[in-house]
Amino acid sequence: MNRANAFLIFIILGGCLITVLAVLAALPFLVMIGSLIAGGGALLGITATWLNDLIEGEDPK
Repeated sequence: MNRANAFLIFIILGGCLITVLAVLAALPFLVMIGSLIAGGGALLGITATWLNDLIEGEDPK
């Protein structure tokens, strides 16, 4: 696993942790922020993987 993947996993897990803690504390604003962080990290990872495959000329699966 390279550093970029580890960083994206860290962002996604951090967003999930913020969301879980905010749900337990009943803070709807933090739930929204944590969800955006986790979702944005996942979307960034998917997009980066797709672009990397496109640049390297691999067939999308």
